[in-house]
This record gives sequence, C-alpha cells and structure tokens, in this order.
Amino acid sequence: MSAGLLPASAVAMLGRSEWRRRRSSLVVIGLMSLLVSSVVLATLSGAQRTRTALDRHLAQVDAPDGEFGFFYPAVANDPAVAADLVDGVRAINGVEQVDAQVMITAQVDGGGYIGLIAGEDNRYIERLGPELVAGRLPASDAADELLVLESTRDGLGVELGDRVSVATYSAATMETILETNAWDQLDGPVLSMTVVGVVRRAEDLAASRDELLVAFAGPALAPQFPEIGQNGLRLRVFTGNATVDDAAVLDAIGSVVPPEALLFGTFESAQIASVRTATDTLANGLLLFAAVAVVAGLLAIAMAVGRHLDSARSDAAAVQALGVSAKAVSASQAVPVAMVVLLGVVGGAVAAVALSPLFPISVARRVELADGLWWSPLLLVISTALVAIIGMAVVAAQAARQGRRASARDVGCARVRRPFGARWRPLLPVPAAIGVSVTVDRPR
Repeated sequence: MSAGLLPASAVAMLGRSEWRRRRSSLVVIGLMSLLVSSVVLATLSGAQRTRTALDRHLAQVDAPDGEFGFFYPAVANDPAVAADLVDGVRAINGVEQVDAQVMITAQVDGGGYIGLIAGEDNRYIERLGPELVAGRLPASDAADELLVLESTRDGLGVELGDRVSVATYSAATMETILETNAWDQLDGPVLSMTVVGVVRRAEDLAASRDELLVAFAGPALAPQFPEIGQNGLRLRVFTGNATVDDAAVLDAIGSVVPPEALLFGTFESAQIASVRTATDTLANGLLLFAAVAVVAGLLAIAMAVGRHLDSARSDAAAVQALGVSAKAVSASQAVPVAMVVLLGVVGGAVAAVALSPLFPISVARRVELADGLWWSPLLLVISTALVAIIGMAVVAAQAARQGRRASARDVGCARVRRPFGARWRPLLPVPAAIGVSVTVDRPR
C-alpha cells in the first residue's frame, strides 16, 4: 500500500463518521431545513396564488370587458329601448357581443331591497355557471327561481331552498317614482320565489353592505309578469382583444335614452380595481414574510451546522495532521450535511404543496372559485432550487470556516507518534493510524 492512499482513506472515514457518530445532529439539521423550506416555499406559492386569484377568476368565468347601463324607469319599460340599445352598442367598432338584462327593484320578505336582474334569454345565466358556489342555476322556463350573490345571501339571511316573498312595483309607479319618491308603494305583483343557487362574483367582493343587494332571475320572469315595473337596463359588453372607449358606449346609450337618465359603466371596473389592489397588497405582504423567514431560517440552520461541525473539530484536526488538506477535510464534513439539507428542502417542497389549501388569504380566498391543492410548477422548481442552493452554500461556508478554525487551533496541537516507525505507519488501517499514531493535545 502506498503512503498516498492514507489521506484519501482518512477523508472517506471522516465522512462516514459524520453520519454514524453525529446522526442525531444531522436529523435536527434535516428537520430544520424541512421546516424552513416548507414555510418559505408555501408562502411564496401562496403569494403567487393570492396575486393571480382575480385574473384566474375572471378568466374562468368569461367576464365581460365592460358593464354599462342606465337608470331611468320612464323608458326602461319600453321593449323597443332594449333592442335599440343593443343594436347601437353592438354597432361600435370592436364590440363583439352585447348581453342585455332588465333591472327590477324589489323588497324581500318585507325587509331588505334587492336589485333583481333578468334577461331576454338564458345566456347571462349560463355565464354565471362558473361562479356558482352552491346550488344550481335557475331553469330557463322558471319564473319563481332566484340566484343570489354571496353578499345578498348574507345580507338577507337566506339559505338554499328558502322560499321568499318578493314584492315589486307596478310599471306605472316605477315610471314616476323619481318624481314622486314613492319607494314604499310596492303595488306590483308579489312573487313567491325559491333560492336555488349562490354565486361568487369578483365585483361583489368590494361592495359595501350599504349598497343594493343583487339577485338574478331566469329569462321567463319578465314575459310572465309584464306588469312588473323595470327601473333600467344593464349591458354586458364583450370586446375580445379590441380596445373600445368608454365614451363611445355611453354615447350610444345616450342617443337612445333622455339626457336626464343616469348612465353608468366602464371598461375598467372600480370594484375590480379595488379587489386587484387588495390582492396585490396581500401578495406583497406574503413575499415580505417569506423574505424574513428565509433570513431567519438560514441563520438558524447556519448556527446548527456550525455546532455540528464544531463537535467534529478534533477529528478534522487529526486527519489534517496526517497530511490531508483543510479543503478536503471541509468537503468531507460538508457533503453529509449538504445532503441532509437538500433532502430537507425537497421534503419542504412536498410539504408546501400539502399546505397550499391555506392560501390564498382574505379577499383573495373569496375570489378563488376552487379550493384545494394548488401549485405553479415553474415557481415551485425555481424556488426549491434557489432555497437548496442557498442552504448548501451556507453549509459550505460553515464547513470552510470550521476547517480554518481547526487548522489554526488544533492542528498546531496535534503531533504524530511513531511507535512502529515512520515506514510502517502508512501500512496501518486508518482507525489504527488515527487512534494509535495521532493524538491531539489541547492547551489547558
């Protein structure tokens, strides 16, 4: 056996010793890596899920690009108005489709008022399908079925299957209500309707409890009860990828209804903008928490790795006394720890996916239409790789630091005894060479 084989054997033995003799310390480091990585990766994934919740909601429900309409009961009950409005808006360059619905003000069970929306066909009800969170959509031929927003359900205190009394205004009363202010004169048909479904709309999340509650009825309502007074029309405008100016749509509506009509609508919904601001703020908060968790977690791991390597300083000094370089010794100590850290980070990635149902948070959770597991493969791979690289860099830095400390403190105190002569020492087994031939004398 050549003398050059001894240092390599010593390095290998030192690496195995790191695992066998200090297994509990490595387990602690692995658990810390698992905990830190799971918290960091889950928070990063949660921030991405929170930030994209609104866009995913809007994409899933095929939301309109803009909503416009008018409040003027004197002309809202004229069927020709709706047709003229739809034709005028649809003629605008860039507009692909227009859905029109009538708006009816009604009182539920003698208490809260609602804005009851009904259309001329079932398209607007079908578009609400992806936003359905409980129950079902009203049947197209049913005039006694009600679909409510979550805020309407909470505001009225109703549940699925409840039968409610809906009092309406007559067409004659509604046409003059702005002049007479006779909002307590509910002289229209009293409908008995059943709550069959609940929907979650992104716009509704920013609505104040003081605003009018909204519910939807099937297209059979208006034809079966023509005597119900309508207070306005709402148009849902779809433009695809085209850019259409708000003023063009409002001008088209204004050309049909009188100037005193209350026009409303935009392609940039204030409610949507409010929800987006809230979700972005929440996502930024989660990113800040993840950054703090990374720093705190890596400091804790660095301290644990430092204590682990410090406990093996005597062995490192003894191996260096045999002629092994400090770099080789540091590498032999770092590899087992780095592997444990890597396993902890990978386990943390799996845990992050398992923790994904905790997100999104606050308003973004209400925007989310589907709960459960969620992850972005690209984000998960990149963030896991970064955490693993940073973790192993911490291990390498600590190992190099401990190697320099061992070289400075202990190697100077190590001396090689040669009870069998220098020529025979390389032939000894590694344990014998270290246990018999090398001792470390620490200063008192």
